[in-house]
Amino acid sequence: MHWQGKFYVDLRLPFGLQSSPGPTSLLVFLGILIDSNLMECSLPPDKLSELMTEVHTWSSQKKCIKRQPLSLIGELNFACRIIPAGRIFLRRLIDPSTTACLPHHHISLNTEVRMDVVWWLKFPLLWNGHAIIPDLFW
Repeated sequence: MHWQGKFYVDLRLPFGLQSSPGPTSLLVFLGILIDSNLMECSLPPDKLSELMTEVHTWSSQKKCIKRQPLSLIGELNFACRIIPAGRIFLRRLIDPSTTACLPHHHISLNTEVRMDVVWWLKFPLLWNGHAIIPDLFW
């Protein structure tokens, strides 16, 4: 495979020089910040702040319609790629949305759901990273 102008010849993919980053140890790829010095992945600061703002708006909700929490669930599902044990605290957010049949039906957010939202408010700020290569101790 060799480089010719704006295309990789073998793959026939357009690839401009202006879109390729220079040598760097920090790279955002598909919404994930990759740090090759620390050998970890994390959520970029802007994506993390957007997530925390969204979660904060849900911390006091008691009722909503089915379609409202679906975007939050999608964002948290993406964050689960980086944040360990996030899926455990996502399941109880998904369950109430499955009880309503239509997108405009009302659902109640019980105490357990609100406790999981509080977990999402605290934990991503404390730990935002996932080791790519484990330590030798492992």
